[in-house]
Amino acid sequence: MADTYNNKIKIVDLENKSIKTIAGNGIEGYIDDDWNRAQFNEPGGLTILNGIIYVADTNNNLIRIIDLNTKTVSSMVIKGKLKNTGHDVLNIRNYDNVIISYANITEANQIRVNLSPSNKVSLNPNVNSYVNIYDCNGSYISSYFLNSLNSIIPLSHNIQSSCIYINVVIYYCDYEKDGLCYYKDLLFNVLNKSSDDKTISISIN
Repeated sequence: MADTYNNKIKIVDLENKSIKTIAGNGIEGYIDDDWNRAQFNEPGGLTILNGIIYVADTNNNLIRIIDLNTKTVSSMVIKGKLKNTGHDVLNIRNYDNVIISYANITEANQIRVNLSPSNKVSLNPNVNSYVNIYDCNGSYISSYFLNSLNSIIPLSHNIQSSCIYINVVIYYCDYEKDGLCYYKDLLFNVLNKSSDDKTISISIN
């Protein structure tokens, strides 16, 4: 359990009716070290997985890691998603599912991206959602930021290809689910067909 205001992590033994401190010296602060020297600042919730206790160290704004084998406390380093330059070669093998759609690519002048959300879903304002466009070989063509749940982006008329790949990366929040935010990285393979379609429509449910 997290003994928040004593800045300690403890084990409650219900069978022996005892409580034992396993990490934290009780001093408010931030130190990664062995169990006895480590410091927390109002630790909150915790969970355990494979002999590791993960602690939400509230006032340090960190996830602390308590290793039950080495008896040490460390801090989790979370690396953000690298900013997409849009100029990397597309690696299709990164996607378990490639969604197939059809359009007259040489005639299409725009792509319509529709998230198809409920009224209480919106794009996350703190992260850029975007679309990357690649040719059949996975070579980069262009990128566009999405500024709404239903976005229309231009498509260059100089695309002469039997297909294009459209990579849609969306960060959005659902205010019907306690404001939780989500991330989708989807890949569409748009195959060229002769039709009157002037728009490539992508619906993301």
